[in-house]
Amino acid sequence: MFTSVTEPGKGPPPHRHANEDEWFLVLEGRAEFFKDGEWTEVPVGTSVFIKRGTLHAFRNVGNSPLKQMIQLSPAGFETFFEHCSLEFSKESGPDMARIVEIAAEHGITFG
Repeated sequence: MFTSVTEPGKGPPPHRHANEDEWFLVLEGRAEFFKDGEWTEVPVGTSVFIKRGTLHAFRNVGNSPLKQMIQLSPAGFETFFEHCSLEFSKESGPDMARIVEIAAEHGITFG
């Protein structure tokens, strides 16, 4: 479980987790979720559950940061972030092809 802050207009692309279920709790800001083929805005205090294998995404549709509590189950997803952080810490910026490879190594596919 971790707290996530997403800047206005940002969010991950549609993707699937092969290994984890994902649960979101919107704490502050305006969130829109892609699930079941459509985007839906939800108010603060809403929780959204995404079953593993489901194509999904979220984005900040407001003008201020979106703050969420996110839980993935089972544990272990933090290694994905650890591996990605090595790419994002490069002075030249991340190699996005490598990010996609890292995602695939952790059971994440896009689109």
